[in-house]
Amino acid sequence: MTIYDISLKKLLPEFLRLDPSGAAMADALTPELRELARQAANALIFPRLGELSEAVLDELARELDVAWYIPDASVQAKRAIIRDAYKVHAKIGTPWAVETIARRYFGDAVVMEWWEYGAQPYHFQVRTGSIAEGTREAENFARIVARTKNARSVLDGVVVEAALPFAGVYAASHLQCARVIHMEVAP
Repeated sequence: MTIYDISLKKLLPEFLRLDPSGAAMADALTPELRELARQAANALIFPRLGELSEAVLDELARELDVAWYIPDASVQAKRAIIRDAYKVHAKIGTPWAVETIARRYFGDAVVMEWWEYGAQPYHFQVRTGSIAEGTREAENFARIVARTKNARSVLDGVVVEAALPFAGVYAASHLQCARVIHMEVAP
């Protein structure tokens, strides 16, 4: 017996089961307890993220105050963003938060801090290979960065890298090409 198919009559001691009032009360309460158990299962949100509808995901993101949530993202991205919401809220303003959110939406992204590429202090770049300049994704990416970065930090741009096969030289596995997209990031 589980909580979803509970029978109160079976749980009663024998003297109450034989009592007409006790048996009637158990019979009357059993459907109510089953319904309560069914409704309580709906309260378990995070374990059920994989089965929630998009409308519920959108509402959940609003309730959790997920400022970096993009309503027109894929369902898989929405689920990952909501799953990580508490961790990102705890580390908002860090390179980890920016990189985690960027990876959830775009697959590959790495935050390069100022000392890693010779820029001024508090500047950073985001490197990715899966975003195209001038697309809606690029605009969304700029908004995501603005909502998750530290207030004093400055985004120098997004470096779009493309790995190209380089068959002429056997010692090298690929040639790295990159282009920096400079974006205006409004808070």
